[in-house]
Order: sequence, then C-alpha cells, then structure tokens
Amino acid sequence: MIRKAGTSAFNVRETGGVAPAEVRNLPGFANTRFVGVSAVVFSLRDLRVPESNNESAQLRSSVRATCTGTNAWPKVVARFKGATGSFVQVGCSTATFLHSWIFGGVGLGISSARFSQGDVLKGKSPSWSSGYALSQLDP
Repeated sequence: MIRKAGTSAFNVRETGGVAPAEVRNLPGFANTRFVGVSAVVFSLRDLRVPESNNESAQLRSSVRATCTGTNAWPKVVARFKGATGSFVQVGCSTATFLHSWIFGGVGLGISSARFSQGDVLKGKSPSWSSGYALSQLDP
C-alpha cells in the first residue's frame, strides 16, 4: 500500500496517493521486497502467471497472447469463462495497468526478483477488494 509521503503536485486532491517517482526515491526502496496481494494476485492467476523470478516478462507475454489481435475477445472469453466470468471485461485492462504500475518505468519499477505474489500477508488473508494492494515484505 502506498501512503502519503510528503507533498506532491500529483497529490492535488489530497487523496493520500503519491507519484511513483516519489516512492522509488524513498530510502531503502531499491532493496525492499514487495508482495502483491488482493487484485494483484487475482489478475496474475487469471492470466496464469506463476510465482517466479520473472513475473514481469510472463505477465507481459500473457497479456499480449490473450488480449491482442483480431480474435482477442474470443480468446479472453474462452480463458476467463466460468470462475472469473463477471470480471472478463476488465481482465486485460487490469493486467496491463498492473504491469505498468508494478514493473514499468513510469510506475514503481519493481524488479521481478524483489516481487512475490501472496495470499497471506503477516498471517492474514486479505479479502476481495475493488482496488490493488502491494505491500512491503518484512525482511
């Protein structure tokens, strides 16, 4: 989770958010490990991205294979039919956003080596949320 850390022109509405560049420049960020929970995990699972040291490349590859081309919608419907049926229409956009936000240079820019997926964080399982959660993994 990203908490407000100082003032930012990005935070004009005082929503508590900060620009990713501010987060990347916090002391210790370069060596911090992160865990994606909640919608992060659901999106990665929907696109069959396993826990690995290369989630960034695997997510990018899965989004391209599933969400692009002239027959993208039938591929999306076929992949998500059933268990995630109510989220089919946002699966590709959510995964694209997550890749940019977590791993991208305009986002947090976390390397796959410092990222893991988690159902349980500090002994608690987060409940479903309509947002995204990324938390520092305690060393």
